[in-house]
Amino acid sequence: MTNVSVIIPTYNRRELIQEALNSVLAQSFRDYEVIVIDDGSDDSTGEMIKDKFNEKVHYSWQVNQGESVARNKGIELAKGEYIAFLDSDDRWLPKKLDKQVRVLDENPDIGVVFCQAWSINEEGNLLDSRVIGNDLRVNEITFENLVLHNQISGSPSSSMIRQVILEKIGGFDPQIRYGEDWDLWLRIHSLSKFGFISEPLVQLRRHQDTQCYFPSIEGNAHRLEDHLVILEKAFANWQGSLSRGLQEKAFAYQYAQAFLAEESVQNTRNAKKYLQKTVSLYPNILYDVDDFGQLIVDNGAILVQVTQPWDYDAAIEYVVKVFDDLTLVGISNKHFESVVWGKLYAMLGFLAAKSGEDIIARNYLISAIRYDLGWLRNRGVLSIVSQSLIGQNPVKQMRQ
Repeated sequence: MTNVSVIIPTYNRRELIQEALNSVLAQSFRDYEVIVIDDGSDDSTGEMIKDKFNEKVHYSWQVNQGESVARNKGIELAKGEYIAFLDSDDRWLPKKLDKQVRVLDENPDIGVVFCQAWSINEEGNLLDSRVIGNDLRVNEITFENLVLHNQISGSPSSSMIRQVILEKIGGFDPQIRYGEDWDLWLRIHSLSKFGFISEPLVQLRRHQDTQCYFPSIEGNAHRLEDHLVILEKAFANWQGSLSRGLQEKAFAYQYAQAFLAEESVQNTRNAKKYLQKTVSLYPNILYDVDDFGQLIVDNGAILVQVTQPWDYDAAIEYVVKVFDDLTLVGISNKHFESVVWGKLYAMLGFLAAKSGEDIIARNYLISAIRYDLGWLRNRGVLSIVSQSLIGQNPVKQMRQ
């Protein structure tokens, strides 16, 4: 039996899938097969694969039905004991398969193993130095945490799963378009343990398109609908005990994400509708600084980075609007607002420092400290501020 089946669903990515395939062929672990499921491409993807990778890849074309159906078709064709998914615009580092196979071989109670990842842009260059999954702790992947948000923030490309587990749960749900991986992790969680490798072994491509992060009005509604279905399934199938108010909080967070997404595209009417639903389910949401507050800041960061050059004011204007709408529905929390503004200005400061805009970075970081003195304990903040005040580039200082 082949040890690993690599499954790559694709649709009209003739150029990018070549990078994905080359990253598979460069793996140090050699006992694998590669299955490409072409979900109806019309850009000559198939011809390119047959020309350049014919003997190394099992290629199958189907009428366009979506990624979940394509992945399930790959599972049906797979002969491997382990399944590794790779999105056709992502890339693996050479030790990815080797290290994940080792975890599954040595731990029969683990059904799926993940790894950390880097973000790359459309040209394949590293986006920033932050590692995706850097704060993930495998013992914190609990049902209660998973229903609140998808902790596995690396897409299926960072995973390796036992074939027998996928057979038991029936693969991906073809009815779910948004969050199909989240749904899969929730179903796997009821059957086996999760494993995690604290090393980035995957490069996830982020496209410079706002729609990738904030769907259209129609797309946002579909995403919310799918996420609510995922939660309904998860709670209906869960056999364990639940903490008080967990269901209401989990559903509230989905409406909160829909609210913030609508704010991002300035659809005030829908934003307020989703916000009212959020507050009715979870009136104390402004006491969740770590979750809801961070979500606000993350959305602000995206608004900055989808513009060229970066528009820092977009994030500030966004957060002002969010707090205005929160006030309109009758909820406010000064501590929450201070912490969020501190997080936002710190984020802007780090982004500006990365771009070499030292004075702008310093001013944003000083604002972060004014809102939340806790940033005085952050070494990165202190380094950037102090070096800019004495007029020396911190990178140059470190080299000396």
